[in-house]
Amino acid sequence: MPGVWDTSSESEFWVLAVAPTLDGAILNAPGTMAVNFPVADGGSFVVFASDYQSSEFLSGRTLTLTATFADGSTATAVTTVP
Repeated sequence: MPGVWDTSSESEFWVLAVAPTLDGAILNAPGTMAVNFPVADGGSFVVFASDYQSSEFLSGRTLTLTATFADGSTATAVTTVP
């Protein structure tokens, strides 16, 4: 299903991963691929996504990432592919 990505190895949409830095180790849990890690105030991390058959991240497409925090709050970032 185009446009759906997650971190679950049990889903057909599994293509997301997270690392603390561009060259850092992937933080996804080996068994479930779930992602749960602390981020300090002002901290950052890197999200990696796969582009199945080079058909998803086309110029002009809008990408939205939503992170859910331990307290249930969320943060959303939106970008447009150049």
